[in-house]
Amino acid sequence: MRLRAFAIGIGVIAAGPSVAGLAVCNDTTVLHSVAIGYKSDGDWFSQGWWNIEPDQCATVLAGDLANRYYYLLAKADAWEFDHGGVGFCILNDVFDITGDQDCEGRGYARGQFLELDTGKSAKDHVTYIAAVSRPEKQSEPAFVPPGVYGEPYSAAGNFQSCSVESGQRVCSLFAEGFQIFFREDGREGEGAFDFVDRFRPGSPVIVHGDLESVYDRSADLVPYKLFARGWEEEDEVLRDMQGKWQSRDDAAAGLTLEGSLLDHTYDGQVVDSVSIRVSSTCNDYTEGGPYLIMQAGGDPEATCYGDLQVDGPFLDMVYLPRGNILRYQRAD
Repeated sequence: MRLRAFAIGIGVIAAGPSVAGLAVCNDTTVLHSVAIGYKSDGDWFSQGWWNIEPDQCATVLAGDLANRYYYLLAKADAWEFDHGGVGFCILNDVFDITGDQDCEGRGYARGQFLELDTGKSAKDHVTYIAAVSRPEKQSEPAFVPPGVYGEPYSAAGNFQSCSVESGQRVCSLFAEGFQIFFREDGREGEGAFDFVDRFRPGSPVIVHGDLESVYDRSADLVPYKLFARGWEEEDEVLRDMQGKWQSRDDAAAGLTLEGSLLDHTYDGQVVDSVSIRVSSTCNDYTEGGPYLIMQAGGDPEATCYGDLQVDGPFLDMVYLPRGNILRYQRAD
């Protein structure tokens, strides 16, 4: 797909789009091609394509928004788009089309778009592609009987990272408060590692396999299947927290988050490292969520932080049970 010649407002996700208006940010791991539809002066228009690389944003419609509703189509190889069944005319090449009727009769194809509600009076709006696009479901891999290497295990979690050790790829994810390691050593199910390069730290995943060993806060797993799952509210909060933060009350204090691992820093030095997860409850706390749950290695007790909020460049939470308000701002 060719890039739309007059695309403007390209920027990185951390900085946000550089021009006010309707923007699309690609927080997935693959390039997406984007088209839009909207109404202006009584006519329907559709325009495309903007090719948006991972971790990049594009302003697809500049200036203050004149409508509440706009329409989006996002395409990527081997990815599914959650369209809302709203039809607009499109072409495979760059296009700028007036009218949404008789597409085929006018030499166009018809694409299925998703309606975006920007709010009653919003002047700008940002859509994140990961919320509406995900990897296609793959065919079932070859069957591996569960229980061959340990207790059968299935869990929804968040991907962490991969590395290479002794010539073998070793990856991990966090699920149910445990860091689960799995190795590409020939015992894994067919296709179990097919998609790990697409996942970023914190990406929501589902894993099936055999638990080979369990330790205090970690486990070794022989994986049979690993695939993406839909983004829940807690996953989105974790995604928004990624990166470096500086205390608004003590400039020397900070946090660094990568996936489900958090480093407490002071004067640039790591003073403590914990695993984290975002949940609607924490210990006996059920009101005032979402909660950030911190768990130090070997410590059976979790630390709870309530009223967790990420608002643009600001991160706030309440340390429980004391009620201290912790305030941070982005430092990256």
